[in-house]
Amino acid sequence: MGGSNSPGWGNPPGGGHNGNWAGRDYYQAGRDIYVQPSPDPGFFRRRLGIVVITAALIVAVAVVVGWRLRSGAATGDGSVPPVTATDSPPAGTPLSSVNPLPSSNIYEYTPGKPQQIGSVLYPNSIRFGCSSSLSVLYKYNSVFYNVAGFASLTVTVGVPANAANAASGAANISFWKNGTTQLDRTVQVWQGSPRTVTVPLSGASQLEVYCTSTSVGIPGDSGDNIDVALGGAVLAKS
Repeated sequence: MGGSNSPGWGNPPGGGHNGNWAGRDYYQAGRDIYVQPSPDPGFFRRRLGIVVITAALIVAVAVVVGWRLRSGAATGDGSVPPVTATDSPPAGTPLSSVNPLPSSNIYEYTPGKPQQIGSVLYPNSIRFGCSSSLSVLYKYNSVFYNVAGFASLTVTVGVPANAANAASGAANISFWKNGTTQLDRTVQVWQGSPRTVTVPLSGASQLEVYCTSTSVGIPGDSGDNIDVALGGAVLAKS
């Protein structure tokens, strides 16, 4: 090799970068020569391609998530937004347009406003609170309506989705004719579990909606109540 056999990187035999040695260095250890291969240009192109594709995927995901948030496909807490009740209600008179009779004993009676019951938003609803059957101080249990001439009441009963007192338990709802005869079975509802019923009103001049809370709170304390809502309530004449 024309001189020292000590290991080390150097120029190729014959000097200069000529012939088959062009563009490469070699390492000499004794009589052996190890050639350092030239970098593969395709390697860098492949790495660049992977980086570009990854960046494009990140941008695409960010665009999709932003669109879903702007369009209301998801709420801030990841829950599914309510579906508005758009089906045409049965022909008749909305119960929310009928004034409760003076004999009613209920609190925070709110008619004609939208209420979310379960996963459905009912635009024309009735909301009120009722107390526990164990309460001795608060007897907010009954709302009365004049229903003379109507044949039935169709209504979805439930606990509003935003009721702050929903954790107190459930509500038992029953319907009474002229204060003496129960018109339909008692239904029990709680938040996220509404019930839809059709109550026969034939021969009834007065309808009582009777509600009690199942709360196990302190009897007589205002914390033993629960809010209920009547959604899509319609009185029909036939």
